[in-house]
Amino acid sequence: MPDPIATLTALYRLLVPGGQLLQEDFMWRLPSFSWGILARLARRVGVGSLHPYTLAQARSLCEQAGLSITHAHTFVINWLLCGWVIWVVKQEREG
Repeated sequence: MPDPIATLTALYRLLVPGGQLLQEDFMWRLPSFSWGILARLARRVGVGSLHPYTLAQARSLCEQAGLSITHAHTFVINWLLCGWVIWVVKQEREG
């Protein structure tokens, strides 16, 4: 996402009152330097840039976009990967 805050804001505006936005991602359970290796490999094969967000970073982006997080948690996928999920519900009336 070139501009994650603008993207989150735009997605949230599309929701009707009571609508839900669910964000999910995964990342290595290994130290973060491993992502650098994977990112270089991705660029080399033409995938483009990778930027894995931690749950804390994603929460911060949501807050900067004005989203009110209903629920967030991390989970283990396997010995190599973990994931996170954030659930946002648009309030019936926003002031």
